[in-house]
Amino acid sequence: MAEPSARAGDFNRQSPICGADELRALEQLAKENSSEKRRELMCRLSDFLTDESDIFSDETIVLLSDILVSLVDQLDEPGRAELSRRVAPSRATPHKLARTLAMDESVNVAVPILEKSPVLRDEDLVEIAGSNSEEHVLAITRREHISGCVTDAIIDNGTMKVLRSVAENAGAEITHSGFRRLVEEAPWAEGLMQALSQRTDVPKAVVKSAIAKMPQSHRDRLQRLWSEDALRADLLVDQAAQKMSEVRLNRRRGLLEAKVAAKEIENGDLTIEEAVLQFARDERVREVAHVLACATKLPEKFIHGAMLRLDGGAIGMICRSVDLGDDAFIAIANMRCSKLRLPSSQARHWLEIYRTINAEVARRALRFSIVRTALRQAGAA
Repeated sequence: MAEPSARAGDFNRQSPICGADELRALEQLAKENSSEKRRELMCRLSDFLTDESDIFSDETIVLLSDILVSLVDQLDEPGRAELSRRVAPSRATPHKLARTLAMDESVNVAVPILEKSPVLRDEDLVEIAGSNSEEHVLAITRREHISGCVTDAIIDNGTMKVLRSVAENAGAEITHSGFRRLVEEAPWAEGLMQALSQRTDVPKAVVKSAIAKMPQSHRDRLQRLWSEDALRADLLVDQAAQKMSEVRLNRRRGLLEAKVAAKEIENGDLTIEEAVLQFARDERVREVAHVLACATKLPEKFIHGAMLRLDGGAIGMICRSVDLGDDAFIAIANMRCSKLRLPSSQARHWLEIYRTINAEVARRALRFSIVRTALRQAGAA
């Protein structure tokens, strides 16, 4: 079996399956004391967990996870920071590992996980918001979505800078009591009042109640932003509702277009290459995932997740299994760079690696994944 590369993003592996020999090699690496060997082990394990976890048995995943979690304490800060960046976007990251990295005292280690990890739970974020540094909490305020219980903890314990950051995040759900606290603090927090004035979900009753208790100077400032025009708040709410309706409509239209494209591919009226190019160049991740799911028979959510992983191994194997050409793959690579906020040069690097993947190996891996998925579904039925 060819040795998997420890290089970040390298997915040119001869076999996607981690066998007994490979596990023994990994366990042996775990016993090594040198920082170089620890770093090598970290790279190999994180590659497996974020790129190939779907084809492993549950027992293998647990073993790999345990080794990686035990390794964290042996890594220096740059090593832990690198590990955090590699596993942060992946849904396959073990919860124990994500929690350990998120609570690391080093901001360089904790921030990537706190900002991006989908496996952190609300209770983790609430605990961190109440017991860690301002930079840790600021990282939480930059998450794509934050639930109300987490924003309550952030607001209860946050500095003025933190309060402003959470108010500026449109994806943060803020409770009635949270808004009351923010509005009360607004006159004394630079930028917070302006941030709140841009939100469409501030309860009018909270604004009126807070304004009534404020000194006249502060009341005047808030009224200029909110309550002098009573219709403004209603208009903003209507605009927000309309915007959400448009988003839902666009999603339905996008899915319909993807289904039409898949049908045209089936009928021979459109190639996979043409469909993927069209959707990827417009950065329509869900539509690309739907087309590839129809072509490969893999679950759409698996392909969608693979496209948004920092490591490009899984999506590279999927694309090669259907013989996707360079033009379509580079379009996907550019889309991934945009979504993951990576430099555009990374797309060319992924393409170079993609060209080395053996198509037959990719198809065997694909068939294995399909069988495994079917067995899982049968077992759950």
